[in-house]
This record gives sequence, C-alpha cells and structure tokens, in this order.
Amino acid sequence: MLLCGCGAAETSSAAREAPTSGTVPVVASTNVYGDVVERIGGDRVEVVSIISDPAQDPHKYEAETRNQLELSRAEIVVENGGGYDDFIGEMLRGANNPSAEVITAVEVSGKVTDGAGEINEHVWYDMPTMSRLADRVADALAKAAPADADAFRENATEFQEDLETVQATQARISKDHEGTAVAVTEPVPLYMVEACGLRNATPPDFSEAVEEGDEVSARVLREMLGG
Repeated sequence: MLLCGCGAAETSSAAREAPTSGTVPVVASTNVYGDVVERIGGDRVEVVSIISDPAQDPHKYEAETRNQLELSRAEIVVENGGGYDDFIGEMLRGANNPSAEVITAVEVSGKVTDGAGEINEHVWYDMPTMSRLADRVADALAKAAPADADAFRENATEFQEDLETVQATQARISKDHEGTAVAVTEPVPLYMVEACGLRNATPPDFSEAVEEGDEVSARVLREMLGG
C-alpha cells in the first residue's frame, strides 16, 4: 500500500464476468484501495481495481468501456478523490448505477485545502486516514452483506493493528531524527515524511515540475542540489 506513487495503473484487473454469487462487487480506482477492500472483505468480496500499474498516472487515465461495465455492477466504489482519480466520477455518471455507495478517501481524511485551494491528495500515506477508511469500508460491506458484518469489522481491526505498527515505526524515526532535512522528487509521501518528524527541504518548484512532468529549470536544480 505504501509503495504506490502518483501512478497506481495499467488498466483494470482482467475484465471479469458478473460477480460470483454471494460476494459483494466492489470497484476501486487503484489497487491501493482494492487491496484494503480485499483485506477487510476477504473471500466475501469481488474487487476490481481499475488501475493496477504503478507506472500509470491516474490523473491522465482514459477510461475503457469495460471499466464502466464494472462500475455499473458495483455495490461499493472506493476512490481517492481530491482530483487524483476524477475518471471515477465521470464514469459513474454514465454507468447508470445510482445505488452504488461511493467512499472517497480524501473526504474520509477530513483534510482541508490550503490557502490556494489545493490539497495533497495522496492521503493513503496518512495512517489515521487509512484507519478511518477501513471503518468506512467495513460499514459499507456490512450494509451490503449483513450476515458477514462481524467478520468485516474483525478484519478491519486487524488491518488497523497493522497500521499501528507503521505508526510506531514513524514515532521511533521522529524520536531519533526529528527535524532532519529530506528531499523528495514529488509530494506523494509528504504525509509520511511529516509523521516521521522529518523536514521537507525540497524546493516547491522542483517537486511541482517533476509531478507535472515538466522540465526542471537550471536555477531550481541548483537550488535542489544546494539544499
């Protein structure tokens, strides 16, 4: 989950037939969220992750017909939001599936935009957000399959315990290295950088250029190397 960057896709997992009887059909925008659903739902869910290749940029993903078909069958849809995977909203509007429950990680995070109206949308690097997301997914699955509600919530608790292990590691790093300057190529992992008590010393123009796929100017490169 923690290794995915701004790219999270090739295309969806192989095109599928209608979901197996007795399972809850779920569509996730990326396999980051698909993996979370599978951890919580186990064999009681059938998950399609539209994006599964970390080299694919979700901002630029062009939906395919089969993606819309998968969304038309989904009972639950999990997206990142915050401008990261807008293709989900566009496809849902054409999927004729108004009953699907949509879970948006950025909304679950409760994070607000900065003064410029922007937000670091890479919220899967924020462990408290992922813990809250696990509860939301468990609740949605329990609504779709009430007989398995206890199993979903037990699995969510186990997942949250794993997140606590990550947070404990972050706390140790913060204790030993608080304030240490680090550089990042993109703002993708900044929630984790902050949780580790590290200081992002990357020139904003550098990380923005890399994220947008633009050339880094000589001035900005000198600033980056000099920092």
